[in-house]
Amino acid sequence: MKELKIKVKNDAGFHARPASQLVNLAATYQSSIHIFKSDKEVNLKSILGLLSLGIAKNEEVIIRIEGNDESQALAAIEQLGKEAALW
Repeated sequence: MKELKIKVKNDAGFHARPASQLVNLAATYQSSIHIFKSDKEVNLKSILGLLSLGIAKNEEVIIRIEGNDESQALAAIEQLGKEAALW
C-alpha cells in the first residue's frame, strides 16, 4: 500500500478539469485508488465521487493506492498533480 498526503494549492481546489484528469489517469491502473478527506473516502476512479468531496484550496487529502502497479500509479498521480498545479 502506498499513500500520498497532499495539501491543495490550486485556488479553485479540485475543479472539473483536474479532477477529470486524475480520474482518467487512475482508471488506467489496476490498483485500488481511493482519496480521503476528513472522514470521507471515495474511489479516485469516480468523477462524481471525487467532485462530491468538494476539495478546496489549503485542504489536506490522502490518496491511498493498493495493488500490483501501486508504485507506478503513485508516481504518475504525483506528477500529474504537480503539472496541473494542484499540489
